[in-house]
Amino acid sequence: MLRSGIAALGVAIVSVLSAAPVAPAAAQKPALLSFGVGQFDTNAIDTGSAGLYFDVGDKAGRKKATEARVEYRSGLELYSAGGWFSVRPFVGAATSADGMLYGLGGVLFDFTWGNFVFTPSFGAGLYSRGDGKDLGNAIEFRTMFEVGYRFENAARVTAGFSHMSNANIGNKNPGSNSLMLYVHLPVNSLFGE
Repeated sequence: MLRSGIAALGVAIVSVLSAAPVAPAAAQKPALLSFGVGQFDTNAIDTGSAGLYFDVGDKAGRKKATEARVEYRSGLELYSAGGWFSVRPFVGAATSADGMLYGLGGVLFDFTWGNFVFTPSFGAGLYSRGDGKDLGNAIEFRTMFEVGYRFENAARVTAGFSHMSNANIGNKNPGSNSLMLYVHLPVNSLFGE
């Protein structure tokens, strides 16, 4: 029941955002439809108490699984500075091979230098574990950092690292890290806007 509710909410949010009119002056960058694949609950990078570090060991309690994501990254700029920096909203959904579902919304901070991009983002949403890792709460927060290349047609390829946590609002907060590879396609090239 929760899974179908999260999926329906995600579809409704994406439908509303993609149909909403955007004033030409506000749409400096094209909206992107983003597809990601990677590993959920990876142990390659950890964000433990000692800070960000690489971890080649395998810790007990890991529930590694293939993860897939789809996100709509709006062209609406909430803030912009000289074409090299903008703040934009996004919505998305994720699933894993072990049945995890996560629907979220948030903001991304888009830095561009020529064809190179750096995009940190923050979002919050609803999490259902399926047969995957128990993160301690249905409400989970995701932070992510991406680096990549932007092509002349505004399409992008990025690598991302994200951390999901309930910020200690649940009974427990084990957190989970994901390593992802993304392809971002301009919505106008897909649907002929």
